Amino acid sequence: MDDGAQRDISALLAGVREDVVALTQRQGWQHDYLTRMAHLIGEVGELAQELVAEPTEAAKERIGAEIYDVVWNAVDLGRLLDIDLDKAFATKRRYNQQRTWR
Repeated sequence: MDDGAQRDISALLAGVREDVVALTQRQGWQHDYLTRMAHLIGEVGELAQELVAEPTEAAKERIGAEIYDVVWNAVDLGRLLDIDLDKAFATKRRYNQQRTWR
């Protein structure tokens, strides 16, 4: 993986982490990781519902919002479990670059 790609991923994660912390503090949420996982599953379901038909241009905005919700919940899950997502993403990305699928 090149350093530029890793910086882009790290910057994206940092922005979402900031959003996570700000929103959870503002709302007073004190979820545990199982509750956050349930929310993540719900958001994946909402994303799936948006994708049941061929996406129109109008639907793409909703799909993008649902993808953000999925990422937001996944990042919060990582935060709640004290997982270094930058490291995890870099490790998995390196693994996938060596991997073959059949």
